[in-house]
Amino acid sequence: MMMPMPGTTHPEYRDPDRAACDALAVQYGFPDLAEFYDTIWLINHAYYWNLVMWDDLPNPREMRRKFQSIEKAAQKLRDILTDFSEADFNWLWGPPPRFGDLDLSKHWAVLTHLSEIVERAERVHANFPDGKAGRTHNPAVEIVITNCKIEWEKRTGKPYTFDQHEGRGITEAYEFSEALCRIISPKITPQNVATAMRKEIKG
Repeated sequence: MMMPMPGTTHPEYRDPDRAACDALAVQYGFPDLAEFYDTIWLINHAYYWNLVMWDDLPNPREMRRKFQSIEKAAQKLRDILTDFSEADFNWLWGPPPRFGDLDLSKHWAVLTHLSEIVERAERVHANFPDGKAGRTHNPAVEIVITNCKIEWEKRTGKPYTFDQHEGRGITEAYEFSEALCRIISPKITPQNVATAMRKEIKG
């Protein structure tokens, strides 16, 4: 039994509509309708494959908040440790002590893991991607737009450009990209297309 291709496992997956693909090819003068449909099918599959791969992508703002919480807790721990004497630190980093029947080895293990977690969280937070509040990464749409650029330039010989008037894209490349995105998924909005195009062109 053959395993399904990753993109086709997405609950919203659908093959691109053949009639819509043919109409788009005719509109822009692409002669080989079958070849154009095969290309759109591959782009379509890449879109849904990326949806599957990125469904569990954490929210950047939420992750940043969590890392900041760890750093704040770590700073409180550092404030406590500033009051430690040399003898306290000898106990802290020496062999796990026993006081009668009280075994502190578990507490030492927790302290060691806590230190590792704090260091890792601080390192990740320091390298966390910057971005304006509310700006999200949309890899599924971006892979579609990357392919739109490739196909547009290859098939028309024209540059892939974006401009807008009253908040809507007005270039031929934009109209082509939006039409192709509508074929792939009704959930790809004009704003998604415009944002991804600006990012693609900016590089």
